[in-house]
Amino acid sequence: MNEKTYNGWKNWDTWNCALWLQNDDSYLKIAKSSESFSDFKEQLLKIGKAHGMRKYASETTPDGAYWRDADYSEMDELIADLSQESQND
Repeated sequence: MNEKTYNGWKNWDTWNCALWLQNDDSYLKIAKSSESFSDFKEQLLKIGKAHGMRKYASETTPDGAYWRDADYSEMDELIADLSQESQND
């Protein structure tokens, strides 16, 4: 069994990215429509560039966690869970 190291997540970046993804309505909406964490990041970048929205084009969360430093397997699992929740609503 893997030991989690930061509030139940692999590291601070993963925890912070997951926190923003679940608690910010705009990130949550994008996450629920994403197939994976990589897809989520691509959608953020596209939205940011298309609309000149710095929040989405940024490489970091508003707290400064780098999206790229999050654990992709944990974030993929979170995206799948969020998508499943969305289907059950």
